[in-house]
Amino acid sequence: MFAARTLRTSAAALAALVAAGTIGTAPAMAGKPPPAPTGLTASATAHQDGSYDVTASWNAVASATSYRVSLTKSGATLSSTTVTTTSWAPTVTATPGNASLSVRAVVGKRPGKTATLTVPLADVTAPQGSYSSSWSNDTGVATITEDSLTDNSPVSGVTRTVNWDDGTSVAWPTGTTITHSYSLTEARYVPTVTLEDAAHNQNVVDVPAALAQRGYQTSDAITLDVAKDDLAPWNGGRIRLECSPDGAAVAPSQGKADVALSVKALASLYSGYRSARQLAQWGMLDGDDAAVERATRIFATWHAPHCPDHF
Repeated sequence: MFAARTLRTSAAALAALVAAGTIGTAPAMAGKPPPAPTGLTASATAHQDGSYDVTASWNAVASATSYRVSLTKSGATLSSTTVTTTSWAPTVTATPGNASLSVRAVVGKRPGKTATLTVPLADVTAPQGSYSSSWSNDTGVATITEDSLTDNSPVSGVTRTVNWDDGTSVAWPTGTTITHSYSLTEARYVPTVTLEDAAHNQNVVDVPAALAQRGYQTSDAITLDVAKDDLAPWNGGRIRLECSPDGAAVAPSQGKADVALSVKALASLYSGYRSARQLAQWGMLDGDDAAVERATRIFATWHAPHCPDHF
């Protein structure tokens, strides 16, 4: 009787020990955590808008039911999720530099060790800048003013080079203005500013010089909304012209346009071949009566262009 009770007590204790996981087959929570995934690889494809398509893959971990993945940069999480496959392809927006990819397997509810990898985020976005110009008819001195300069990397690493379109090209090391003296002969110059960042991305910015270098008989100002030019898209946009007999200045504008017209109509207006009043009558220029009359005065010329040759 005593021996039977002892046997029953030992059996009950053994069952308790097995249930507690101290001996025999352990439940999923016991033992070592799952190992870190091996074979972790990743790459990032950069886009001009500052986004990156990241693709990552790794080897499967035995018994893993899912994987926790995340991509971070400078302490900030760019993307994170849980996947059940051995690959991940997020699209993130970030500044150039190195991001850190981490992957850890999960068995049941138990996370394993983390595998990490550095993912370079390349800089493929060129600097952006806007410029205005002024021109003195008396001295031939032109001035370019930098209105804005931006980049997805520090602008201190952006270099500027000005091509004055007369055979002269110079570095623009400091400041927001630069000047140049043209010869006092009749000619048209369109200077450009080349911006290059530390990753050697370049952007050539046309300075709105044609309107600034034209002569004007009156002192006034007007904002033109020029429709996109299909052959030269950079010719379009909204610009502010301030002019006088001494010179003129042109700059991009976010203000309300006084008149709207196509590049074709602007060419006729610029050369004096047609007046703003005529273009408005033909439906080639939009604006209220006061703005149309102001444009007519500003772009007036002594003589309309003509060709004296006959064939």
